[in-house]
Amino acid sequence: MNKTRSNAAVEPVSMSAAEFKRWLSAMNYTGRAAAKALGVSVGSVVNYQREGAPPSIRAMCRSLYPNQMEAIYPWEGRGK
Repeated sequence: MNKTRSNAAVEPVSMSAAEFKRWLSAMNYTGRAAAKALGVSVGSVVNYQREGAPPSIRAMCRSLYPNQMEAIYPWEGRGK
């Protein structure tokens, strides 16, 4: 069998699975809606819910709804 392997570097997890799920819930997003908003596949959203999200996705979550990030990361409140 010819199995292909990805040589792409995997980004480190910056947002835990629990944090990503809280963000999804706060945004009232389905997996499909979150995928569209973040510019990723539905499969990626499923992976983020299971394994956490990389720094680039955490940054996107912050840019989509910055005030919600205070609920997920209280130490990142305004003015900090």
